[in-house]
Amino acid sequence: MDIRYLRHFLAVAEELHFGRAARRLGMEQAPLSQSIKRLEAHLGVRLFERSARSGTRLTEAGRRLRPEAERALLQFQAAMDSARQAAQPAPVTLRVGFVTLGLMGPLPGAIRAMAQARPDVSVRLEEGATADLLDRVAEGRLDLALFHPVERRPPGVAVRPVRRDRIIAALPSSHRLAGRGKVSLRDLADDPLILFPSASGADLRRGILQAYRDFGLTPRIEQEARSTPTMLLLVAAGLGYALVAESARYLPFSNVAFVALSDLPDTLDWGLWLGWREGALSEAARDFAARLDTGARAAGPGGP
Repeated sequence: MDIRYLRHFLAVAEELHFGRAARRLGMEQAPLSQSIKRLEAHLGVRLFERSARSGTRLTEAGRRLRPEAERALLQFQAAMDSARQAAQPAPVTLRVGFVTLGLMGPLPGAIRAMAQARPDVSVRLEEGATADLLDRVAEGRLDLALFHPVERRPPGVAVRPVRRDRIIAALPSSHRLAGRGKVSLRDLADDPLILFPSASGADLRRGILQAYRDFGLTPRIEQEARSTPTMLLLVAAGLGYALVAESARYLPFSNVAFVALSDLPDTLDWGLWLGWREGALSEAARDFAARLDTGARAAGPGGP
C-alpha cells in the first residue's frame, strides 16, 4: 500500500473537509477523493461519512485507523531519517592544543580549510604552555598539540617540526633603537627584558639566555609573561623589550617596533612542533596535521 494513502487519510481526518485537506496537501480535491476511495477499497471499510447537511465525519473504522496511521507515519519518517543519517559521516570532535605561536602561524588557516572540506569534524582548541600540552597529549586529553620544541617529552608522545620562526626584538616605538634595521644583544643588554617563564618553553628560554652568556652578557629580566600578546602589551607600555617570534609582526599592536637581531646563532629559532600520542592518530587528526603542514609551507619562515 502506498504510504501517501495514510497521509491523505490523516489530512482529511484532521480537517474533516476534503477541500481544506486538498489545499493543505497541495493537490486538487478530485485526486484526494480518489485516494481515499482506494484506501477504503483496500481495507474493505468506509472511513468517512459524507453528508451535505452534517459534512464529513469519521466512521468507527476511521476513528480506530487514525492513531495507528499516525504511528505508522512517524515510524516511516524515523526509518527514513535513520537511513539518511547512516549515509552521513559520524560527527568527530578533534581536540587541538596550542601555544600562542600556533595562532600566529598555520592554525587558523588549517581550521578554515578543515571546516570547508570536513564539515563532520569540529575542532576544539585549548591553549596552554608546552609542558602542560604534552602532558595532556600523553594522557589522551588532546589529539594534537602545537608547542615549542623540548629536549624531553613524555613517553608515548610522537613529535615532529611544523615550522621555524626567526627570533626578533620587539621594542617600544619610542625606543632609541626602534628605527634601526638590525640590533644586537649587546645593544639591548642594559635595557629591561620581558621574557617568558620556563613553564612556557624551558628549552627556548635556556637557549636565549645562553646566547647572552656567549657574549659575556647578563640580561636584565624585570618582567615575565606567558604569552606573546601579553609580552607585547608590556612592551607597548614601555616596560622593556622582548624577544619574540617573527610572526608576532602580524599581531595588531601599536607602539611596538619590530627589529631584526644580528647576532643570534642560526641554530636558535622559535620553533613550532606538532605532537600526538603514538598509535592514536585518527584519520581526522592526520587530515588536520596535513593541513597544518600545507599552511606552514605557504606562509614560509616568519609568515602569518
